[in-house]
Amino acid sequence: MYAGNIFLIFGLIVYLPLAVSNHICGGVGSGSIKRTCKTLTRGQLLDLTFITAAGAFSVALGLFTAKKSGRVCSLRAFGIIVFLLTVSLLVCIDMNVTKAAFFFIKFFTSAFNIIIWIIIPELYPTVIRNTATGAINCWGKSAGALSTFLVYFLYSFSPLYVIIVFVIAALVSMVGGILWSK
Repeated sequence: MYAGNIFLIFGLIVYLPLAVSNHICGGVGSGSIKRTCKTLTRGQLLDLTFITAAGAFSVALGLFTAKKSGRVCSLRAFGIIVFLLTVSLLVCIDMNVTKAAFFFIKFFTSAFNIIIWIIIPELYPTVIRNTATGAINCWGKSAGALSTFLVYFLYSFSPLYVIIVFVIAALVSMVGGILWSK
């Protein structure tokens, strides 16, 4: 669950500048990466800033919903929302719709991550808490490192391949959130 979520978060770090600079709408686009540096316009930088700012705003939502509706319920809801938003990227409606989907994916993956880190430390007995939390963090960061490579590699073939991998990662997170019982 955590690995799937971190895969999405780190993957978006690599994918968003590629998608915005090449005007990728959802998973539709040329997919050919120009092997040169490309200057982003002010509008593109503003779009990236707006999308990535979602992570900062989501902290309050994650903490608020965890307190009001319960951690497990929030975890499940955010997992389902992220999955549905990620699936919506398979279709290109409009570039603004794609940007909004990216904003809300970033928003809800960050809120999902906050709730995970509220739950995980309470999951294990004190004796092994640090070791178990470290092991979970290791798997999550490994997935994040893999995603940065995989996104760039798959994007060179087609942006659609990247979106499909994002859908799989969101599915893993959603299933983990739904199966969570504690």
